[in-house]
Order: sequence, then structure tokens, then C-alpha cells
Amino acid sequence: MIGDQRMEPRRRGCGAEEARVGRTAPPAPARTAPPAPARTAPPADPGRDSEPPGMTTTASATREITTTAPLRRAWEIGTPLDPVGFYPKWGPLPEVQAVHGQTGGWDAPGQTRLLELSGGGSVRETVTRVDTPSLFIYDLTDFRGPLEKLVSGGRAAWRYMPDGDGTRVRWRYSFTAKPGAGAIVRGIVRFAWGPYMTRVLTGIGAELDRVGVER
Repeated sequence: MIGDQRMEPRRRGCGAEEARVGRTAPPAPARTAPPAPARTAPPADPGRDSEPPGMTTTASATREITTTAPLRRAWEIGTPLDPVGFYPKWGPLPEVQAVHGQTGGWDAPGQTRLLELSGGGSVRETVTRVDTPSLFIYDLTDFRGPLEKLVSGGRAAWRYMPDGDGTRVRWRYSFTAKPGAGAIVRGIVRFAWGPYMTRVLTGIGAELDRVGVER
């Protein structure tokens, strides 16, 4: 009978709906960025960035001058120049008073000499590279005196470059600080040795100008 008939709600697509709910989309494949191209450092300038082997903390200063002497003449005068008289005492820095035991004409790798400094100090220089007439490098070792406790070695590089009819001379000096002395050595180079190099180069430049035109 209609009065006794019970109506049950129709279920539409429950199984399909449940199937859809139960499904999960597969994970998207991870995207990886292409590897960055390797960066290579430019070749080092031996007269600028080259340092003695084993160097840990370094402090460097660079100064340059221009002389009226032509390139070849400036090289012939400046490279073997006796340091006595051109490296005076200035502030805490000693004077070069004498040169002892120089081997050769100071124009080839392996030649050495001992500089006697004021106050009882000394330092040994050894030529390590000669590219005539453009680059001259020597190392400094066996420091005796005030720097002995702070510095284990150093390097001086002189580069000669044509500049019109004259020559531009660039001098770079680097010190190797002993462990724990890096900050002190950097301070010495910045406030004492750098200004001292300017004074030294002024005298050398005047000598190049004076002798360079004499021939």
C-alpha cells in the first residue's frame, strides 16, 4: 500500500565518488637546475700576485713612478742598483748600510746577497725571476732585528713598463707574517712600509732621470 511504502534515498554514484576521493595524483618529477659552469681564476701576474711558497698571512704594498729614462736604460740602471743610500732610516724602519757576499751581477735567478741594516739587523735577498727588461723578483729570508719576531719571509717584485718615451716602474712588496702576527704586520705595512716605499722610489726615480739620459 502507498501509505505503508517506505522510500529510501537513492545513492547516486557513491562508489565512484569514493573511488575518486581515494585516488591521489602521482608526485610531479623533481626539477633540478642545470649545473653552473665552472669558474676558473685568471692566471696570476707573477709580478703582482705571486707569493712565496707556504705563505699564510700576507701584507702587501705597491708603489710606482714614471721616469724619463727609456725602458732598457731604466732596467739597466734600476735592477742592479746598490741599495745603500737609497733605503734610509725612516721612523721604525732601519737603513740599509752595507751589502755583503753578493754573488754575480744581480741579474740572474739564484744570486744572493746579505743586507746589513742599522741597529744590528740584516736580511738575505735571493733573486728568483728575471724577465729582461720587464720583471725582476727576489725573495727575502733570514730576517734579523725587529722584524725577526714578526716576519718569516717576503718578496719584492719590480715591473718595468714603457710609458711614452720613458718608463713606468712598479714596485710591489709582500711580507709573510708569522702565526699570530698578521694584524701587526698589516699595520706596519699600511702605516710605515707603504709610505717608506714612496720615499725610496722618489730617490730611485731621481737617479733614473739623472743617469738614464747619460750614455
